[in-house]
Amino acid sequence: SPRNLLPLDFGGTVDRVLTAVELARQDPARTLVLGGGQYEGRGSGPRPDSELLREWLERWGVAPRDLVLLGICRSTQDEAGRTHALA
Repeated sequence: SPRNLLPLDFGGTVDRVLTAVELARQDPARTLVLGGGQYEGRGSGPRPDSELLREWLERWGVAPRDLVLLGICRSTQDEAGRTHALA
């Protein structure tokens, strides 16, 4: 879409992550809030998807200074409620 911040099209989920990271890169004062579901950790039980994303962003050196993880969100409504509480 010509309205996208980045001229890439990897699909909705990846495009959202890349756009969020790019916005945080452009304005380092921004806080990036990561939500999402869960995955089964290697022998450690359920872990938030956002932990995997944080680890990847840190490895690549593109994690914003202020990064907040919402934990395991069971639905969009759950994620919205946690974001509301954070705000």
